[in-house]
Amino acid sequence: DIRDNSLWSLTSVSINTIVIAELDTEYSITIPSSTRRFTLKGRGDKTDKEGIIRYAFQAGAVVGGAGPYYTIQPGIEDSEQNLALSNDLNIYLSTVDIVPLPVIYKIWSW
Repeated sequence: DIRDNSLWSLTSVSINTIVIAELDTEYSITIPSSTRRFTLKGRGDKTDKEGIIRYAFQAGAVVGGAGPYYTIQPGIEDSEQNLALSNDLNIYLSTVDIVPLPVIYKIWSW
């Protein structure tokens, strides 16, 4: 039943962009503690060979291949959902193959 869907209690959705302007340089975004779901996506499409996003939840992990980090291929959206954050969450971003690279992130809050 669609009425059981948690979207009924949705209070806000924000769509934001951060531009990764330099190769192998760490950028960060902050996800508020009220967030229940977020998505990350680089601009481009699945046929692009460049524009891979590295992201991590620990500072320093995305630069120089230090790791651990996750990767998002061009044109693919990655998400985390059903979050129950007790504090704001920092996400660290980088790329090593093309700049500028706009990264779109959406935040759903309840």
